[in-house]
Amino acid sequence: MIRPEQYEMSSHISQSDLKLMRSNIQEFYKRKIMAIAKTKEEVEADRKQYFDVGDLTDVMFLQPQFKSEFYCMPNVQLGEKFKLLMDKLYAIVENEVKEINEKATVLEVISPDVKKYLHHVEEAAKAALYYYNPEKDKPWSRNLETISNEVIIAGAPYFEALALAFGKRVVNLQDWTNAARCVEKIENSNNRQVNAIFNLVKDSQLGRLDDGIEVFLGWAFYGEINGVKVKVLVDIAIVDHNIETIRIVDLKTTKSILQFPGSYKSFGYGKQVVLYSEVVSQNFKDYKVLSPGFVVVGTNPDTDDRAEYFKLTEKEYAIQLNGGIYQSGTHTSSIMDDLVTYQWHVSKNEWNRYPQHATENDTFLLETSGIAEVLVQPEQEEIF
Repeated sequence: MIRPEQYEMSSHISQSDLKLMRSNIQEFYKRKIMAIAKTKEEVEADRKQYFDVGDLTDVMFLQPQFKSEFYCMPNVQLGEKFKLLMDKLYAIVENEVKEINEKATVLEVISPDVKKYLHHVEEAAKAALYYYNPEKDKPWSRNLETISNEVIIAGAPYFEALALAFGKRVVNLQDWTNAARCVEKIENSNNRQVNAIFNLVKDSQLGRLDDGIEVFLGWAFYGEINGVKVKVLVDIAIVDHNIETIRIVDLKTTKSILQFPGSYKSFGYGKQVVLYSEVVSQNFKDYKVLSPGFVVVGTNPDTDDRAEYFKLTEKEYAIQLNGGIYQSGTHTSSIMDDLVTYQWHVSKNEWNRYPQHATENDTFLLETSGIAEVLVQPEQEEIF
């Protein structure tokens, strides 16, 4: 999903922040408390890692207005060494253009015509060690004219694709195709709940919702829980002003729908949608929060090539919010656990250890909500 700049800049705590706090407290302190900006390389790495098939599905289904910000890289068959040469050449040109853009009032773009950049071929070939070995008396085993001709003939389509992708988020053809198929599965699903959600999303995008119904897609909401300012970025928030209800729906992709209950537990999806529900509800006072759910799309055609709907049980919602015990006897970390942990770190100004490593007087206890029998369940009844 495309994140609004205001959301990114906000100092409020997000579910991703809490997840980082649980996994790496020092990195959390560096990024969130000290607000140390990431390097250009780290930002670029995040951009590449962030948009997987699931995120592309979010954009295609929920934020189609942002599809133009992406470029689908075609499959261009090049040898490994030659591809490295072309990547080095493009990197040199890209850096040159970026430097010009930082100084100029009119932005310059990269020409898709590789012939304009042949003066960089020698530098690129040296960087890629393409028929070049600096340790030999005669470092070049192929002359530059021949290499330049190769770049013009064989490398032109690949360089053109890279140039057209300048300033955009690059995705590969397979991921783009898989994401498009996921949207098709949602649209063509036989599941009544998935079908109802699809229609609500499309009606919202086309401005034809029934009176009293609001559907927020990729929307940022802000609130405060237990004295902590919190922000959430929801996939789908369905607000029915006629009966004063709110339901959060999150979109997930998985190789097999049968694996989703396990993924739900492993990746903390419960805390995510419960936090979303609690924050959104603060923006609609006295509205009833309905059990949040998931539209789950199977991506493997050999297993579960379909879309289904799962929702949290009432007991699971309470446990994800306030803590509880599963039938196995294990205690699950809750939203309140995370927020109290965050407050402990802030109050102590302690960023090198966690509360469980502190003295007995530093520990905290929360009342549990009981034993959870079912975490998430496939929903068969009508939900709207």
